[in-house]
Amino acid sequence: MPDPTADRTPQRLALSLLLAGLAATAGAAAAGEPELFPAEQDGEWGLIDRDGQWAVSPRFEQLESFSEGRGIAFDGEQFGIIDADGEWVAEPRFRSAGRRTALETYSYSESPLTPFRDGYTTYCWNPRPGTDRGCHLIDRDGHTRLADQDYRELGRVSEGLVAYQPDEGFRSPWGFLDTDGEVVIEAQFHEVGPFVDGLAPAARERNAWGFIDTDGEWVIDPEFRETTAFSDGLAAVEIGSWHWAYINREGEIVLDEGYRAASPFDQGIALVSDGDSREDRLHRHRRPPRAVRGAGTR
Repeated sequence: MPDPTADRTPQRLALSLLLAGLAATAGAAAAGEPELFPAEQDGEWGLIDRDGQWAVSPRFEQLESFSEGRGIAFDGEQFGIIDADGEWVAEPRFRSAGRRTALETYSYSESPLTPFRDGYTTYCWNPRPGTDRGCHLIDRDGHTRLADQDYRELGRVSEGLVAYQPDEGFRSPWGFLDTDGEVVIEAQFHEVGPFVDGLAPAARERNAWGFIDTDGEWVIDPEFRETTAFSDGLAAVEIGSWHWAYINREGEIVLDEGYRAASPFDQGIALVSDGDSREDRLHRHRRPPRAVRGAGTR
């Protein structure tokens, strides 16, 4: 996502860079591909390497996450897919999912494409409810997959599986397909998240989240109000109203300091909020720049 900082105060810029760094490093580079990161200069976006040198000079209005050698770029009208040289792999033809405002001041176009994972991005569109809509996968060469299927929603690909919601209405359940469109886990869950090391968050019903395996069986019972996916061997879970903790893959709570919000771990560090102000309650995404280290993370 574009840098949402409206001003360049040191505190806000530092937090923005930390969040961007955690998000960027979450998607590892594909084998043989350089590790690059979106960066902004004078209102235009390009890609930098780990030394802060420009690999792709700033020339895009927006540049989303770069992973597996592919980035999602915005030319001011539509989104497309670029490679590590900044060349279009798929010309801009994907409609924005709408305008959004971050931190109350920064307006940006929301990408309809997910970051590349396992060689695919997911594209879903629905400009007007009840009219033109659809979802399909797009590979690294810009070719579509599953375009002949009817899905209300598709999630991002994770470990060869993609979450799907049949086009049967707003409340239809979720399941998982493989990238050929074959059903692997029947649609039966209220919501689901991505697989990480064989486990995916899933909700039996609202406020009843746990984790399933690739057979769709419960490995960690759905007893949490909300969860994140596993990262570094830990998952953030909401065990009570505004009370977050971290569990291991056995479902055991290993970190519990009464966090009011908690993000996934990345390389042993996670951002959490332990504030109790009205602003914290109203704006959960504004986590104070407090980092915690995982105990026993891998």
